[in-house]
Amino acid sequence: MSDCQASAVMPAMAEHVFDEACDLRNVCRWLPNGLRVEGGDPPTVMVAGSAGDFAEQAEVHVHRDDMRLRWAVGDGRCEGWLQVTEVTSLTSEVTVCLSVHSAAWDRNGPAFERGLHQALERLADQVGRRMETTE
Repeated sequence: MSDCQASAVMPAMAEHVFDEACDLRNVCRWLPNGLRVEGGDPPTVMVAGSAGDFAEQAEVHVHRDDMRLRWAVGDGRCEGWLQVTEVTSLTSEVTVCLSVHSAAWDRNGPAFERGLHQALERLADQVGRRMETTE
């Protein structure tokens, strides 16, 4: 098993960041490149690659009270969580952790880590756009 973790501070209320992060209709806007979530009703959804190279059932659990999102893909080969915490009343921190339980890590470990950082950058952009439209 291999883990990677990334964090980013975002200039928005934690509740706003969490709402954006767990909106499964729009989660593809910030997920790592090539991933999309399709259909299903939580907790069961399909996670697929944009190139059609895979499609697997996943379970997603939203814990609003803790501002935590947990997921597991397939038979547990990949799982993770996203946590939003309040830093100040107008600033929050997002931490995402990915655990990969397969040989895929050996081939793609650095790409997984880059993907997490890029995903957090896109989530920050999405949160910023959302804040602009609500002002």
